[in-house]
Amino acid sequence: MQTVSVILTSYNAAGTIRRTLESIFAQEGAGKLFDLDVIAVDDCSTDETVSILQQYPVRIFSTRQNSGGPNQGRNIGLTHAMGEYICFADHDDQWVNNRVLLQLKAAPFGLVITGWHKTMDEKLGRVYEARETSPAIKVYQPNEVFLMKLARRRNTQKAHFGTIMIHHSLKHIRFEEQFGMVDYDWILNVFRNNPSVEVRKCIMIRHTHFNNLSMNYEFRKYNYYKSMMAMEAYEYDYPELVAEGIRRLNGAHGRFHYLIGEMQKARRYFRRSVLNPVTLMYYMTSYAGAGIVKKNFRVSNGS
Repeated sequence: MQTVSVILTSYNAAGTIRRTLESIFAQEGAGKLFDLDVIAVDDCSTDETVSILQQYPVRIFSTRQNSGGPNQGRNIGLTHAMGEYICFADHDDQWVNNRVLLQLKAAPFGLVITGWHKTMDEKLGRVYEARETSPAIKVYQPNEVFLMKLARRRNTQKAHFGTIMIHHSLKHIRFEEQFGMVDYDWILNVFRNNPSVEVRKCIMIRHTHFNNLSMNYEFRKYNYYKSMMAMEAYEYDYPELVAEGIRRLNGAHGRFHYLIGEMQKARRYFRRSVLNPVTLMYYMTSYAGAGIVKKNFRVSNGS
């Protein structure tokens, strides 16, 4: 019977981690069709997170001191993962109960298996999700997704981090620990030269609020610079794709500053981004009208 390792990273997550754990252990087929190997790595929480973890059948590890992000914990988890396949979870994720079965069914077609997700915006009380479509899975050839991710295009395999499952042969690929919280370079590395497959169904729910890492100022600053470095490493081989990716990264960074009200900085990055009607709308409303836009529309700060 196959074993699926789950690497769960946490920090001061007493309010959400029980929901995450319950969704993992509620997976259909667990203990019958596959075994779960749940590895929890805590980043020196100061609340009740660890005591909650101790109530579940998980292997618990800890960083030596707070690292400021999930990557050190993810690397510790990779070191201890024993499964043929490895999934990742953040402490505010919620898995759909057939997630693992859907991904294992698709696993023979690729070394990287992803799925779709829905986002629950707890601040606005809205749910965003992609419509399910056919075929149920889509297979991508080696390097196909890597090139599209390098250009930061959206019309390729959906690969939100919380939906990724990898074959154990890729566990040697580690996360950066300089900033400790950026995963874009890791995503490029796991897709590079490898076949992959997308499960075209929702397999997880992402709960967002203003305290999510994606809205953290320090994270966005580090994410911008580390992502820029990751793309520039391929500038000689793929100059046009890298140039496109940098423009899209600037657009995402501009939208982040737009969301937090730093309009002068937002305009600076918008001027370096892909110029399209949406970007122009953000640029113009950064002078007046941004409040109406943010209240009535979802402003994505991803690429």
